[in-house]
Amino acid sequence: MHLLWPDLPKDLEQLLQWKIDPKGPRGYFFGLRAHPKHEICRACKQVVDLPRDRKCPKCGALNGNRNPWIQRHNGLDLPKGEGTAVCAPWDGVVMKVWFDPKLQDGGHGGGNSLYMKYIDGPWSAGGYCHLSQTKATVKQKVEAGDILGYVGRTGDVTGPHLHLTAYGAQKEYVDPFPDLLMGAQIVEIPWHFVG
Repeated sequence: MHLLWPDLPKDLEQLLQWKIDPKGPRGYFFGLRAHPKHEICRACKQVVDLPRDRKCPKCGALNGNRNPWIQRHNGLDLPKGEGTAVCAPWDGVVMKVWFDPKLQDGGHGGGNSLYMKYIDGPWSAGGYCHLSQTKATVKQKVEAGDILGYVGRTGDVTGPHLHLTAYGAQKEYVDPFPDLLMGAQIVEIPWHFVG
């Protein structure tokens, strides 16, 4: 595996601390990969099946339609400085490059996005969103370490970061964090992180 950027191990260690400390700053959140009706209530922050009336069954709060901060999150947000080069972690082929409009404009809020299939690696494909610009092009064969694009703040964001989505063999969402940890050779994972 090639690292997304050179100091990724340091960034992942920081995100690991955020994940295991619920009072820590928001940085790592992956979840709700199985069921599209699951969302996060913005009032009680609980994972819930929101009914059509958008009223939270746990706290009773009314959650607005298509609010970007309560939609399910199918990837890993990696905060990084704008313009940082994003490299392919494995060999593959770029399948799609597009601009995904903001939620209020009818899109999913991904901004400048890229989707690639991997020839090798633990995931079958990966999506990269919020890029300031893409460098790779459709049908381009890339090798691990080739630059795909640059970290940005396009789409629905609060700051520059890479949204990384990993897909399994059946096109299901896969949590990319454990594979990134192993690729960055971060092996001392606290026991309460696993599971």
